[in-house]
Amino acid sequence: MKKIGLFFGSFNPIHVGHLFVAEMAIERAELDEIWFVISPSSPYKFESGVLADPDDRLIMTLKAVQHNPKFKISNIEFFLPSPSYTALTLEVIKQENPNEDFYLICGTDVYVDIPNWYLGQEVIDEVNFIVYPRNSSSVYSPEGMKNKTTWLDGVPTLEISSTFIRNQIKNKKSTEYILPKEVREYIINNNLYK
Repeated sequence: MKKIGLFFGSFNPIHVGHLFVAEMAIERAELDEIWFVISPSSPYKFESGVLADPDDRLIMTLKAVQHNPKFKISNIEFFLPSPSYTALTLEVIKQENPNEDFYLICGTDVYVDIPNWYLGQEVIDEVNFIVYPRNSSSVYSPEGMKNKTTWLDGVPTLEISSTFIRNQIKNKKSTEYILPKEVREYIINNNLYK
């Protein structure tokens, strides 16, 4: 049985913060793989006009993770009804991979809100959690999650956001050290986020 981390996101675009969190999750939770689950749309985000085409985000994510054999890509949500709800995606993933042990990777802001999600209790019942800090405030574990949670304690908080990166691009500012080279080149070559 493999231990697989599921890192859900729009990855609009994927950046070094995402990759750093994934690497720390592999290391601290001793995961065998991390699957970057690309969401073509999200019921929790309203990014009208700034969400790049799903295929562009898929390609950028592939380029970002290509050098790490433990990083995989999942476009399963491209084939599910939109918007994509985590509980429903998990159900399909587990049906297709019944012998794997899944861990949901998320920040503290997402972690404390999971009970409020659509079918949030099903998410809590189905997976374990790997949580990285998003700020310095203390965080409680919602009911039923404490014994299923691995905390990435001591991991530096990288406050890099895709919104910041998109604004940098729009304003013709540098993204030199916050985007993988291949992702930066793809954005330039395809005139994204202008």
